Formats: sequence, C-alpha cells, structure tokens
Amino acid sequence: MQTQGRASFDNKQQKPCGEFRVLVGVTGSVAALKLPLLVEQLRLLPGVSCFVFRVDVRVVTTEHAKHFYNPEEVSVELYDDKDEWEMWKQRSDPVLHIELRRWADLFVIAPLDANTLGKMANGICDNLLTCVVRAWDITRPLLFCPAMNTAMWHHPITAQQISRLKEFGYTEIPCIAKKLVCGDEVNHCWLQTNPLKHVDTFFSRSWASSSCRHPSFCSSFALDPGCSPTQQAWNSRPPTAGICALSHLSEFSNKGKGGMAEVPTIVSAVSQFLQMPNEPTQKT
Repeated sequence: MQTQGRASFDNKQQKPCGEFRVLVGVTGSVAALKLPLLVEQLRLLPGVSCFVFRVDVRVVTTEHAKHFYNPEEVSVELYDDKDEWEMWKQRSDPVLHIELRRWADLFVIAPLDANTLGKMANGICDNLLTCVVRAWDITRPLLFCPAMNTAMWHHPITAQQISRLKEFGYTEIPCIAKKLVCGDEVNHCWLQTNPLKHVDTFFSRSWASSSCRHPSFCSSFALDPGCSPTQQAWNSRPPTAGICALSHLSEFSNKGKGGMAEVPTIVSAVSQFLQMPNEPTQKT
C-alpha cells in the first residue's frame, strides 16, 4: 500500500480507546528489505496485550532505503521527503514531521544505518526521518536497530554514537552476528566452547608490535604448567612480540557483527511498551 504524495495528514481525530500507534523508520541498509514483514508482524501485536485492541502502523522512509524494498508490498501508509514538502504550501498547513511526532506512541527505526546513526547522534535533521527524530518527545519510547557492514560496526565512532543515543534515552535493539550480504559471517559458539582451538591461525600473523593490550591474559600462558605446544610457542616468542592471541580471537569472533536484529526480536521489544493510557492526552 503506497500512499506517498499525500496532500494532507489527518491527526485531528481523537485517538480511539485501545489503539497503539507505531511509527516505523527505515533507512538505507540492505536489511530494509525486511520492512514488509516487520510491518505485518507489528500489526499482529494486539493479541499480546489485554489493553491494546489495535496497533496502527505507519512508515517513514529515507530515499536510500527505497532501493531495498517494494513500496507496493508495504501494507500501511508510507511517507518520504517528497511528502514533507508537498504537504506544506502556506503557513496554516501542517508540517509532516511534527504531525508524525504527535501521532505516534512509539518510534522504532529498523534498520538504522551508519549514516543515519551519525546524524541522530549529532542532531542533524536533513530529511523527514531525522526531522521526526529531532522533534521526538523523549518521554515516549524510541527504539533503534543498528545495521551495517562489520568493518563499519567496529569503527570506534560507532560505539560512541550508540552510547550518545542511549544518553538521549533511546533504546537499542542490538545488532547480531550472522552472515551478511557482503559475505562476512561468524560461528557464534566456537570461541565460547574452545577458545584455543584456532589459536595457531592467529600465531601465524606478524608479531611486529611492541605492546600487548591483554597482558594478564597472555601472561597466563606462562603460568600454566601444562602448556600446549601452541602455548609454548607463544611463551618463546621474541621479546618485542605484541599482537596477542586475545586480540586476534576477539577480532575473529566479532567477524560478521552488524546484522539487524531479527524481526521477531524487534516485535517483541516493541510489545514491551504496549499499554492503554488511563485517559486521553493532548500531544504537543
């Protein structure tokens, strides 16, 4: 259901009793292809709460997100940057990002790509979605689902920006490690069950650095009287060796991190906020 190019936004009618309104934001990650499924699953939420009899869902999209899904498969009203500007013609006309902000009880951004993450963390609002974020009432829940390439996920600024969003009061639905479209993948279990199983792979790398970031871990090899051949090789490394096993193990175990949380996880997170207000309130 594609309703882009709408001439108006009806937000004057009183919210029906037992209705919960979810605004879905979608940005330019390949995970945006899950939008139709996410919307359908959110619309089935009334069954999980005795207070909510209807979940009304609407979508706000970035231009880049459109590359990954078919708007005709989205069964609810969908708004984009074009709608923001076409709706407003004169001073008395409604401003779409403000109307959406007033309309929604909850805002969930899934997926949240690296570009929009950076914008949100720094207050940039140069499209419809980020304008809604900037105008959002922080007393209401805003959930975000990061999704990006593994290398982008591990860039130091990513953790800083996610921390900033949490400081604003937003709720992170963490990304997961899985095989990404780019080919990165990870075995979740091997590091937990046998952390030294593939250490030889990492010892074959160059030991050129002069500082180890995990001295307590690496020194434990020398304290173990039953050192394996691999551990003994580590103990006999040159004094200047500095690329420690734990760094490499961590790097390997995180490979593939950056995938958006699965749709059932997102829907479950949203369901935690379902409630019926005691009395109607006027949103500003």
